[in-house]
Amino acid sequence: MSFLLIILPIFTLVGVGYLLRFIGLIDRQGISTLNRFVYNVSLPALIIMSFWNIDWRDTETLYTLIINTFLLLSFAFLLFLTLKLFPISPKLKAAIFASGLVGNTIYMGFPIGERALTEEMFSFYVAAATPHLVMGIVISVLAIQWYLSTSHGLYDYTKKFLFNPLIISLLCGIGLSLSGISGVLMGYLQEVGRLLATPASPIALITLGAFMYKSFIPKLAGWAVFGTAVKLAVLPLFLFIGGTLLDVDSEIMIASVLAGAMPTAVTSFVIAEQYDASPELVATTLFVSTLCAIGSLSLVLIMLL
Repeated sequence: MSFLLIILPIFTLVGVGYLLRFIGLIDRQGISTLNRFVYNVSLPALIIMSFWNIDWRDTETLYTLIINTFLLLSFAFLLFLTLKLFPISPKLKAAIFASGLVGNTIYMGFPIGERALTEEMFSFYVAAATPHLVMGIVISVLAIQWYLSTSHGLYDYTKKFLFNPLIISLLCGIGLSLSGISGVLMGYLQEVGRLLATPASPIALITLGAFMYKSFIPKLAGWAVFGTAVKLAVLPLFLFIGGTLLDVDSEIMIASVLAGAMPTAVTSFVIAEQYDASPELVATTLFVSTLCAIGSLSLVLIMLL
């Protein structure tokens, strides 16, 4: 029942967006406008706050961050190589890559982690979830730009990457965290950052629902199931095997696998819509993976705890 209480509000917001599109209060231009706000303002604020609030000097936290970053990079590389073998369009490859890598580690993961884990283990989950949230976005943006770019020139590629708002926010968050600056001004900026980050999830979910109106394509269901399997089964298994081979502490292992087992994030849809990387497929995968997560997350918790 606790999983239903977490997941049902998500689908409710998606349904609200669908209804708003159905009655004409949101049109295609409105969807693009809302997505631009999330992509350029609210989501960067969330990334800045996530990194700003991490204590990079704590040994166990740093270890958890490094392990998850390494394993996620390894998985992303293998997924990229695997998709190269598929005779499908670059847009479909980009959509599968993003939906199979970026998980809902914050909006769904935090409530689940707080209920399922002890206070100490939840702190490991927060550390593990950070690279899954941020590095997943960074790697997905890189991969999508690679798949869809007409030119792979180093200068053009680097310029697009460095001026991406998500990358800029990542660098700002790390800088603020390491600076250790505090005071009234910093407290004010943190409060502004939290306010800007708060609407990222609800707006993205409502926008997703509005986009899905007459955009949910049944013929993409097969690829959506494939992307769901990658996200809910292959990635958690990879993290478990990798953590075992690296002899990771059991508590860090549990937190890491749980972070990787979250369904496809709304962020994937926002990125796909921004780059026109088959957002219809990402939307379908998000729906399927979130629905299937009710069973898969229960299984993960039963096996790990």
